[in-house]
Amino acid sequence: MKDFVKWLGVNEKVAKVVVWIAIIMILLIIINEALDSMGFPYYKLTYENLKAIPTNKIIDFASKVLMSLLNFYSIVLLVFRVKDIKKIFKYALLYLILNIIIVNLTDYGILQIFIVIYLMWFCYHYSSKNKKYILYGILSLALNTVIQYISYLYKLKFIDQTALSSNLKLLISFDYFIIIFVIILIKELILRKRRG
Repeated sequence: MKDFVKWLGVNEKVAKVVVWIAIIMILLIIINEALDSMGFPYYKLTYENLKAIPTNKIIDFASKVLMSLLNFYSIVLLVFRVKDIKKIFKYALLYLILNIIIVNLTDYGILQIFIVIYLMWFCYHYSSKNKKYILYGILSLALNTVIQYISYLYKLKFIDQTALSSNLKLLISFDYFIIIFVIILIKELILRKRRG
């Protein structure tokens, strides 16, 4: 595993997080199917069962923070290399702080405009003011939006969006993040093969 991570040029901690998320998702699928086949459908990890779990403001806020950071990285890492993740972190924190301020002061539409503007500014600024990276940022945002829409399309028929807490939104979004991070991994492999 260490040789594969070294060959990719990815931080070992990032690779471990991705591998553990994949392992947890596979285990959840296996456990849910096992509970269903043994006649315990009420103990499965489903939307209805998760909705019944009480949460507090701290967990809700932490879920919002994690989801915002994952959204930012899922868009940005399609444009830039994964090895720059530590350098990008200060921009992710700025994005997060501004995101929280805008959510508390304005409405959802303004937040979406801010996200587009901030991502375009970041791509332009981080690429040493190369204008073609603005286009890459727009394409990355469009790809993320399409994948997110497709992953939510089926779920929205069965889920009441108004009753969702932040931690449920995060749990429901894990498949979207896994798809995006697999695409990022494929991009990294292609770039690595092309340069090496």
